[in-house]
Formats: sequence, structure tokens, C-alpha cells
Amino acid sequence: MAEWSIASVLKTDEGHTSGGSNPSLSANNTRVCDNRETRVCCFQAFSFSVMSKETEKLERKRMVALIASVVAAMVIYGVAAWFFGMTLVEVWKVLACGASVALLTLIPLRRGRGAVWCVVYIILVAGLMADLALGVNYYLRNEQDSSEVVCEVVGLYSEKRTRTRRINRRIVGRGEPYSVYYMDVRMPDGSVRKRQLTLSRYNYMSRKRVSKIKVCVTPGFLNWPLVDFGQ
Repeated sequence: MAEWSIASVLKTDEGHTSGGSNPSLSANNTRVCDNRETRVCCFQAFSFSVMSKETEKLERKRMVALIASVVAAMVIYGVAAWFFGMTLVEVWKVLACGASVALLTLIPLRRGRGAVWCVVYIILVAGLMADLALGVNYYLRNEQDSSEVVCEVVGLYSEKRTRTRRINRRIVGRGEPYSVYYMDVRMPDGSVRKRQLTLSRYNYMSRKRVSKIKVCVTPGFLNWPLVDFGQ
């Protein structure tokens, strides 16, 4: 009788405390909520990781495009400067023609494009059009109508430059100084052009006090005269 009573009491206490093999409804709801929160957190973490990778790729592409645009602009305008050094034309006229073409072609392409893209497009296309115009004027020039014109030498002078010296792989310092020699010549259209000279010619012109030189002028295809200072 005593053993049966003790067993009944133990069974009654276990029933009130644990709930048996079937958990209560609140416990099930808690587990379901925990599983949902875990899944949501995992999905958010995965989405954030994917977005971070996509953002990094996009930023990398933008950086590559920016560097390529800068290099292209340097090459394009370097070529334009080389042509302009032999052409008697005002800079704003050439750039205005190039910018006009760039703006006209930009109108149908500007949809969905940012302001930075539009500015880069105008700069590059304007430079390309300037190269095209100056190149056509130079290579299709009429050499049969060339003539020599006497121009005034406005000034002879030198400029100090400094060479670069590589200290190591990442550091570049200042090297030895050197001089570059120039003369300013007043052209037939009234503009003054800067021309680089060799040391021997600079010394000769300084010693002889040359005030006038002969310049060969050739009509260009677009009626922009081309000048040749000779040797």
C-alpha cells in the first residue's frame, strides 16, 4: 500500500511539471517563431552579402571606366594639341565645333544616363571631333600654294625644369635641373606662338640677335593655315 501511494504521487508530480511526450501549444508556437526568425536572419545576411558583392563589382567597374576615360581624354587632347601647334586657328573655334557635335549626338542618348556620363561623353566626343577636323585640315592641305612669310621674333628665353629620380619602387624624387629653350613668334594673324628651340639654335639666335624669321605657310583643307618653322 505504501509503495502504491509513492508511485501515484511521483506520477502525479511528473504530469503537472513536464506535460509528457506532447509539448504544450505555447512551446510549439515558440519553436515555430524561433525557426522563422532564424530563417529571416539567414536570408537577410545572405541578401546583404550578395548586395555587398554586387556593389563592389559596380564600384570596380565605375573606377575602371573613370580611369579609361581619363587616359582616353589625355590621348585625345594630346593629339589635338600637336595639331594645334601647326595650325593658325583659335582654340575656341575648334572646341566649339566639337562640342556642338557632341551635344547634338547626346540628345538621343541621354535617356537613363547620369550627369557624370553626359559630361564625360561631351568631353571625349568634343576632343575626337577636334582631332578629326584638325587632322583633315592637315593631311588634305594644299602644299602647292605654300609660301614663305617673314614673322617677328618677340622673345627668346629659357625655362628651368627638373628631372625626376626614382628612389625606390614607390617613391620618386627630384633629380638634376635642366633648361628648355623657347622663342615667341608673332604670326601673320597677330597671334603669338611658342616654339621650342635646340640649344645650338638658341645660342645662334641670341648671338646674332635675330629679330625676324621665315615661316612656311600652307593653306589647309578647311582654310586653317598651317605653319612650318623649319629647322
